[in-house]
Amino acid sequence: MNKLAKQIMNIANKIAIFSYSKLSDAVEVTGNDDYLPGKSKIWYAKHDPQRDLMFGYNYVQKHPDDVYPVVRDLFTDVSRHIGITHVLLGTMQRTDLGTIYEDLQGEKWSPNGEARSLLTRLGLKHTTMSVGDIIQQGNRFYFVDRMGFKQI
Repeated sequence: MNKLAKQIMNIANKIAIFSYSKLSDAVEVTGNDDYLPGKSKIWYAKHDPQRDLMFGYNYVQKHPDDVYPVVRDLFTDVSRHIGITHVLLGTMQRTDLGTIYEDLQGEKWSPNGEARSLLTRLGLKHTTMSVGDIIQQGNRFYFVDRMGFKQI
C-alpha cells in the first residue's frame, strides 16, 4: 500500500471511529466543552421548510402566500409548530447566540464529516447552522436570520 493510500485509510478510520451519534460527541473531536448538553436547544430546519426559511424572517412576513403554510404557522406559534418544521439536533452549554452559531459551523464541529451519520439519521441535509435554524433557550426561540437573530 502506497503512502497516499495509507493516509486515506487513516482518515477513513478516524471518521469511522468518531462518527457522532449525538451533538455532544463533538467534544471528543474538537476538545470544546461547549458541545456538552446544556440550556440551549439546537433546532435545525428540515429540508423542505428550509427552502422558504432561508430567505429570512422579513421575507416570510412580507410574502406569506409564497411560503409553505407550516412556515407561516411557525412564526405565529413556534412552540406548537417547531417539531413540524425543524429537528432537534441536541443541546449545548453555551447561551451566547453568536458563539453557538460559530460553534455550529460545519468545519468547526464536524471537521472531517463526523456528523454525517447523525444528520442523515435525523433526516437533515446541512451540517452548518444556517438561516432558518432556531436556538431555543427556555421558552424563547431565536431564529437564525440573514443578519443576526430574530426572537420569535
